[in-house]
Amino acid sequence: MTAPRTPNPPEKMPAEPEHLPSAAENALADFLGVPRENAPRQRLRSVKEIAPLIDALLAKYSIGRETPVQALRDRWREIAGSNAQYSHPAEIDVRNRLVVLTSHPVVRNELFQQKKLILARVRSAPGCASINALVFRNA
Repeated sequence: MTAPRTPNPPEKMPAEPEHLPSAAENALADFLGVPRENAPRQRLRSVKEIAPLIDALLAKYSIGRETPVQALRDRWREIAGSNAQYSHPAEIDVRNRLVVLTSHPVVRNELFQQKKLILARVRSAPGCASINALVFRNA
């Protein structure tokens, strides 16, 4: 009669897993269908603070500040009169021209005939004194 076998005591697991070569890790990850820890062409970059980036974006897109175009949009009914509901100021281009989008060619023609009066009203809005021309386009 033989003595009952006592199980071997379990071996302790290492605190850190053994590192395999990257080719072996990639092959194993592909086989198991799990994402790789580092993609093959991934470049690790240093972490940057987000606060300066947000400040730059707020300044670039004038978020939280009154822009000349926003001031014109707020006053557009007074500036364009009865054609205000069929048109709106879109942007100020690099040549300091105000681009106005219209919904119909007839509205564009009516605004074009009142161009001098509208331009004088536009220049009286805050921040819009440098606008030197109006451009009307169909939306």
